[in-house]
Amino acid sequence: IDHVKMGVETALSQSVGPLDIKLEDVGLFAQNFVFLDCQKTSSLSALHNLVVDFVNLQRVTEVASIGKEQNLSGLSPEEIQNLEDYGYPFVKEQFRPHLTLGRVTGNTLPSLDRLQKLLGPTLVRLRNKSFNSSKLALYKIGIDGANVGVIEEFGI
Repeated sequence: IDHVKMGVETALSQSVGPLDIKLEDVGLFAQNFVFLDCQKTSSLSALHNLVVDFVNLQRVTEVASIGKEQNLSGLSPEEIQNLEDYGYPFVKEQFRPHLTLGRVTGNTLPSLDRLQKLLGPTLVRLRNKSFNSSKLALYKIGIDGANVGVIEEFGI
């Protein structure tokens, strides 16, 4: 964890200030994580790449537990290669900035169409909204991929 914190601090020291975030549309990952896509801006991508590059230099060669604990069917060849190279499939070109809204549990998992209908009025208000973020948080992720809690917050 310390090398991840150091990676974030190093990347932020090379950053240019608050990040502009623009919300796009609702998404569904692994059939049970609901999120809002954010526009992939050059500043978000640059910060992401700085953190990934620094952390990967410090990382012991291993495949992250996420690959063993989650169903990874449907990953592209590039995402599988990222899992091997970085320990996580969604880095570099496959990075997908987003805000996680929650996780759906139970026997009946929603379709993306159903989610869009349920969240319709909220999505209309949120879609294309922009805001600045002056903080970045490092989260601990549990075995099932759920957020366990904030490890540390950083000012941007």
